[in-house]
Amino acid sequence: MASDELESFLEEHEQEKHVHDEHGSTSKRRRFPLTATLVATNIALLIACVFLATRLSSISNGDASNSSIRDPYSPANSIIEYEQRKMIFNDTRFTGYPSDKWEVFMHELLEGTLLRVSDSELQHQGFDSIPLEDGGYAAGLGVAHNLHCVKKIKMFLYRDYFYSDLDPEGAEFAHTQEHADHCLDWIRQSMMCHVDYAMYTLQWEEDGPRKGKLKHNEPGLQKCVNFDKLHDWMKGRSANSNMLQHPGDVGV
Repeated sequence: MASDELESFLEEHEQEKHVHDEHGSTSKRRRFPLTATLVATNIALLIACVFLATRLSSISNGDASNSSIRDPYSPANSIIEYEQRKMIFNDTRFTGYPSDKWEVFMHELLEGTLLRVSDSELQHQGFDSIPLEDGGYAAGLGVAHNLHCVKKIKMFLYRDYFYSDLDPEGAEFAHTQEHADHCLDWIRQSMMCHVDYAMYTLQWEEDGPRKGKLKHNEPGLQKCVNFDKLHDWMKGRSANSNMLQHPGDVGV
């Protein structure tokens, strides 16, 4: 502060003090509006700081502008819970040349693909579906379709094992190929919708036949749906294609 400004400030302070000494009650009344203004200003600044801190925290946690996007309805919504889990580079139950054991593992993984849902659950979805003979309607979860697609792609990759009798020039082979292609694209869309944004790192192979080649490390712990809990719920509602009512059946 410049000397002349400081002197002016001191002079005003002395004058205010003099007025206070001579007219104490009048001075208090004059200072009251100023005090109230300062208090109100400080409260407004505090509110603004809290708002900005909350906003910045929200942005840093990736929640900005997404809170209005609701999860789609699913009868499994109340079952979903999350856990931390590490990815397995190669789960040998599902990798490698197919075998009877692989088919057993896939069969177990696909249990609960077809579900039974109630009429009220179906109405929440807003669609119709095929009735089941003993009540309820047939439905399924997206994860079951994705796993079905994983199986179909695997089968086409190893078509010498699964489709050895198919004529590569025939219509059945073309249909099988188209099904695998559809499945590949469906999984692509699903991955782009349910994005895995965990970070992985890179390094050079130090040993073995791939020495000097680039590889990526698996990410650390990831936030995953507790699939075992969800799968138990799916199996508890499991239905099968023999339960489907066909056109012309009673009640259709």
